[in-house]
Amino acid sequence: MLPPVGEPIRLGPRSDPPEFTGFHSVWTQSGTAALALAVRLAMDQRPDVARPEVLIPAHGCPDLVAAVRFAGAIPILVDIGPEDPGFDPASLEQAWTKATVAVVAVNFLGIRERVHDLAHAATTRNTWLIEDSAQWYPEPQADENEPFSPTDAVILSFGRGKPVSLLGGGALLVREGRESNPALESLKAAPNEWLPALKIALYNQLLQPRWYGLIGRNPLLSVGGTHYAPLVGVQAMASWRLELLGSNAAAWLDRDRWRETAISEMLISCEAVAVNLPHLLKERTRRLLRYPLLCRDRETRDRLLAQLVTAGLGATAMYREALPWVPGVAPVLDVIPALPGARAFAEHLLTLPVHDGVSRKDIECMEEVIRSEVTIVLEN
Repeated sequence: MLPPVGEPIRLGPRSDPPEFTGFHSVWTQSGTAALALAVRLAMDQRPDVARPEVLIPAHGCPDLVAAVRFAGAIPILVDIGPEDPGFDPASLEQAWTKATVAVVAVNFLGIRERVHDLAHAATTRNTWLIEDSAQWYPEPQADENEPFSPTDAVILSFGRGKPVSLLGGGALLVREGRESNPALESLKAAPNEWLPALKIALYNQLLQPRWYGLIGRNPLLSVGGTHYAPLVGVQAMASWRLELLGSNAAAWLDRDRWRETAISEMLISCEAVAVNLPHLLKERTRRLLRYPLLCRDRETRDRLLAQLVTAGLGATAMYREALPWVPGVAPVLDVIPALPGARAFAEHLLTLPVHDGVSRKDIECMEEVIRSEVTIVLEN
């Protein structure tokens, strides 16, 4: 059984952590902790706001809610498009108020938000724009002297299943000139970890299809399950992770993207059952963590997912529900608005793996499963 994501972690060579032009780096124990720090910085810029609000997309990881809550702000869910993981413009405009201190623009699996448009709007409203790139890692710019993001802050994550995985860790990249804050200089040191090299070796082994199948098909382990977990503190990133970041980031950026191309070409003839999301949003699509497509309806998605999983092809539904319906999220929300776009997106979403463990034979098998569904649709 193929894992949905999973590049093996390299143990060397060790080096100083990467630098990002135009940004000051703060290394934390997780991407969630980094986002919480970013929200606090945004709140500090608006001390006049008694009940600060932070706008987040209504479909995504519940850690978005956890980070905003930990920072002491109110998460406001904003609808997305039914065929776009980015904010629905009309919903965003309606949600933006004088109490909005930050907007979190999420890079979804490598499909970037409209950050340049949002940056202009945020500047005019004295609001921080935070780019959550937990599911993406910055790619080299054509002009290496230009910042890769127009935002006030960027969040990176190095947890399991992320583009550059170190089994934990995160980064808050703060635009230069805005990083002067005592909260960034007083992070508690990371606790000592037990035999990190052994943990890495075990993780790399479990990425093998034979071993991943043993845990992926075990219903008691709930691999890939999504639920809300509150953030309990912010600490610094372990030094050994920092030393391994450079080599693992380089490996990610050196990956050949032929799998993305092959899946995209395969989906051209499957439009009857699935929308090729990266092709639809190609101007905003970068290197992908997983390949997302939108099925014609929830029943088609569930049927395809079951067949792909049975065939061991690493397909997932990612977040099966919009955020308010993720277990544990609703009780920590002040308001649950109508979210038709987010609900439709969650019900139709299917992702396919594009990591180095995916072979051409695997993609041919994916095509066979999806084409069988196309045949059924056309016959009916």
